[in-house]
Amino acid sequence: MTEETNGIRPLPTPAEFTGKKGPPIHEFFALIMWLGTLHFVMLLIMSSFFFLPLFKSFMVLGILIVLIIIPINENNKWGLAFARHIYKSVAGYFPATVYVEDIKSFSPDQAYVFGYEPHSVWPLGAGILLDMARYLPITKIKILASSAMYYTPIMRHYWTWLGVSSVNRANFVSLLKAGYSCIVIPGGVQEAFHMKHDYEVAFIKARRGFTRLAMETNSPVVPVFAFGQAWARGRNTVII
Repeated sequence: MTEETNGIRPLPTPAEFTGKKGPPIHEFFALIMWLGTLHFVMLLIMSSFFFLPLFKSFMVLGILIVLIIIPINENNKWGLAFARHIYKSVAGYFPATVYVEDIKSFSPDQAYVFGYEPHSVWPLGAGILLDMARYLPITKIKILASSAMYYTPIMRHYWTWLGVSSVNRANFVSLLKAGYSCIVIPGGVQEAFHMKHDYEVAFIKARRGFTRLAMETNSPVVPVFAFGQAWARGRNTVII
């Protein structure tokens, strides 16, 4: 007779996963690609209008528009390898550690809703969590983010390969029903306006819609909190 059949709840099985340091040059370029693409696109547009003839400036703008509308193969092996390299390098840079309270409570046949907090200026820990989820008995997982990213050239490509998907309700429900676990950040971008460098901010008092969707799809909610993200600008350790 097992502990469960005997009416005794088994003790949790904790687990811990920490990013490994890599070559500094790899970590540098990984952070540039993850955090600096939006700035690069803006700089490219402004520079083209300042330093190029007008028709060439519009050519640059046209190329960027094409990059916004062309289809993306989310299963491209080179793109997925590139995304894996970014996550691995960023997790080792800080470094980041993921603590799991009970790894045996997860099932590969179940989709979960990971309620991740806080958003901060950039949700670094959410991407690291998605990558390290490969150590959990979870077969498919996505991060849900603002659809605005799909209107940003270049960034929309590698964010798709990183496993990011639109946070709209229809897509959320569709992914859960298809067996995908989803990492959702309830506080959203609004939290970035409340963040402080010396403490964490979670803006979730009125953000309960994700729990309703979880109940509607019979998906357990897994609470996640990233400690140290507000201090990440100084290369502090991030603990999830």
